Amino acid sequence: MKLRPTSALSGNGSERSTLVNGNVSQSDSQVTTVEGVKLFADHNKAFWRFSVMVPLRAQQMRWEYFFPRFHYFNHKESTGRWSFVVPGANHSMRIMFHSCNGFSIGTDLDYWQGPLLWNEVLRLHEERPFHVMIGGGDQIYNDSVRVDGPLKEWTDISNPHKRRTHPFPEKMRNECDSYYYENYIKWYGMESFATANSQIPQINIWDDHDIIDGFGSYTDHFMKCAVFRGIGGVAFKYYLLFQHHVAPPVSTFTTDSPETMSAVNGTSGPDPRQLEHAYVYKEVVEDPSFITGKSPGPYLEERSRNLYMRLGRRMAFAGVDARTERTRHQVNYQETYDMIFSRLDQEIAASNGDIKHLILLLGVPIAYPRLAWLENLIRPPRRSGRSLHRTSTQARASRANPEPAALITKALRPRHHSRRRRASRRHGSLLLEARAQYPCRPRLPLHA
Repeated sequence: MKLRPTSALSGNGSERSTLVNGNVSQSDSQVTTVEGVKLFADHNKAFWRFSVMVPLRAQQMRWEYFFPRFHYFNHKESTGRWSFVVPGANHSMRIMFHSCNGFSIGTDLDYWQGPLLWNEVLRLHEERPFHVMIGGGDQIYNDSVRVDGPLKEWTDISNPHKRRTHPFPEKMRNECDSYYYENYIKWYGMESFATANSQIPQINIWDDHDIIDGFGSYTDHFMKCAVFRGIGGVAFKYYLLFQHHVAPPVSTFTTDSPETMSAVNGTSGPDPRQLEHAYVYKEVVEDPSFITGKSPGPYLEERSRNLYMRLGRRMAFAGVDARTERTRHQVNYQETYDMIFSRLDQEIAASNGDIKHLILLLGVPIAYPRLAWLENLIRPPRRSGRSLHRTSTQARASRANPEPAALITKALRPRHHSRRRRASRRHGSLLLEARAQYPCRPRLPLHA
């Protein structure tokens, strides 16, 4: 990959070109070559990562990147050049937040007029560039795997015991693997979402629809069935590849391979059949933005991937993986919360007062009214006994789990009131727009 700076931008996003008489100025003429790392490959696909490091300057800068001899697989014409914008050295990032980027099963898509919100994102990005977009979960909806995908026959089994004891053999795993990959290609290749991904760096945490509706929120004995554990592993693989750009596990769960049915050093064990025609890169060091859980999730052979990173000079971000360790009665292990807040303490102390604003993201609400009566009012009638659970509302209701609300609020208050820092919390999954505010000490000067 080739990389070069193209222009400085003013605060309102207007270009201040580095071109002189139509040519790149001498100071910016050097084009940097970025070597790629192949993360995964099999007989029909390969994933590559190009790690980009650019210097911060006084003003925000637009950088252009391109791939020599690049062309699309369908041979349509393309400039083969894209760009992104980084903030000035003393500024914080301009952020765009999104979640629930898809449609639940049963939605009448005849009313859908295309990706209007993503069109609006690109319009705003053109006026004043976003430096990062944060996905709060459900960046893709994979629920259709049980409607027109390889899980349809399993979903149609009316006997609950037979569904719970159904195996997840290599054939089913391979079919689900292909289905999840193709769905990602379809959704991430959709305009204008694809263009946004190519121009705005992304940070993501996942939620249930990135796997399947309600994953982690059903009863324990149902969640432990082989099919749920199998699709959880497949979804985790492509979540890491598409949304985090890191190498996936060497293999994923299948009942045909005992090695994959339990975690080995915090990940699924290797399956020779899955590796026969595949290559999986072994990460030399873990991505420094990860706060990786110590123990695998209850229904996944993988550990949670929580996030921490700086978003410019005065802003920090923490994202809680609220799905990998999820059950009907917990969102995360206590040790995971301890790791996250320990990392926050270390980073804030190391910033020497530069961090003035912490953004905390998780897929479940913290401050919200109890609306059980409203859920009962709008609950749809039961369609059949062959849905994944008796009612979808049971799973959705469990998402409003009070556990993280009290714990996180209690942990954040002393950390930020005492240091005069602002803490903002963002949540996905509600499918509602809402705002809540916690009172702070009177006349405490908090930074915007």
